[in-house]
Order: sequence, then structure tokens, then C-alpha cells
Amino acid sequence: MSKHHVEKITCPHCHKESDFILWDSINTSLDPEMKAKVRSGEAFKWVCTSCGYEANVEYATLYHQMEDLVMIYYVPGEGDKTETIELMKGKYKNTDGEFVEMDMKIDEGYYKRVVDTRNQFREKLVLLDEALDDRIIELMKLFMIAQIKDNDDDLEIEEMLFDRLEDGTRCFAIHLKDGRWAHTDFSQNFYKHMEQKFGKILEEEKDEVVINLEWALSLMERQE
Repeated sequence: MSKHHVEKITCPHCHKESDFILWDSINTSLDPEMKAKVRSGEAFKWVCTSCGYEANVEYATLYHQMEDLVMIYYVPGEGDKTETIELMKGKYKNTDGEFVEMDMKIDEGYYKRVVDTRNQFREKLVLLDEALDDRIIELMKLFMIAQIKDNDDDLEIEEMLFDRLEDGTRCFAIHLKDGRWAHTDFSQNFYKHMEQKFGKILEEEKDEVVINLEWALSLMERQE
């Protein structure tokens, strides 16, 4: 079920307090309207009821799209997420501080991920909506970044994200370290090639819950 609580936020503009709903967990089967609110960012937007000032509020939440067997734990920041990761793998910390398997698993067959930025959170949801494997996407990014660097070694890439434009076009958004954004095409043929090339290897990675560029790099290094 969904869980939420209310906290008061003091407006930095008019200094009045307004309520803000923080969703500790979201079950889209019970609260279907939250599907769109998470994707649009509305679930993280606070609006001052006195002056209309708007601000983003980052907080941890477990997103549960139960009808599609999806769980994504969004834990913003760079802190230690070991306990969250192990929890998503079906383990808990016992009284001795050791992670052990839960006696009963109720999430068999689930797609489970842990992300720490909202860009990653949104990207995972877009990929789910597009029925694309995020592991293949991260491997594609690795190859594409290497190719971009070969063409222009001075280009510093901060982040690359899969995206879908308003007209439905699939692409990769590239955030450069100087603050600029650029786009490059998404190749369905390249996606299929990577899927065929790494399909068997990825079967061994099916229990991983942190899938990002660092994971892709680690996977490639383990194949050498």
C-alpha cells in the first residue's frame, strides 16, 4: 500500500509555512494518479500556499508499480545505500549486523532498481514505458561516450540519459560539464546488436539492482 506523511516547509520567499506531502512508498495500483505525478516531477514539487513560490523537494521513496511487477527505490544523495540495496535483493540485517536472506520472498519476478538521482529515476520509468532493457542502454552509453571522446577528446560529458521527446522520438540527452545539453539519435539496430551480443552475459546479472554507467564499465572489465 502507499504510505505518506505531511511535513511543514517554511517558504524562503515569504517565510510562511505550507504543508508538503512526502510519499514514503507509492503503490500505483492503489494510487494510479501517482504514475503521472512521479514522471512529471509533481510528486516532488512544493508550492507555497501564501505566495506561490515553487521548489523541488528531494526525499527517499519506494515506487511500486505493482501491476507491472516493478519496484524502484529512489534514495537521493551519495550516502551509503548498502542496506537499501540488500533489502531490494531480498536480504535484511540481523542482530549481528549480517545480511541474511528473508524467509519468504513475495517479489519473485520483479524488476527492482535502486537509484540516487531524479534523472536516473525518471530515465528508468521512461525505459519501462518504452519496454527497453536499462542494462542494454547503459552498455550502449559506454560505447557511445567512447566514440564521442574519440571524435572530440576535449568534450567533457557530465551525464548521458535516454529520453523520449514530446513527438515520441527516442534519443540520448547529453549533459556537458559546461552546462550545455545536446542530443544524439537512438539506434534501434545498435540496441538489437548489443542485446544479441550481451544477452547471455546479462542473464548472470539479473539480480543486480544498481544499473548505471559504473555497472556497465564493471561488467566490461570483468569480460576482459
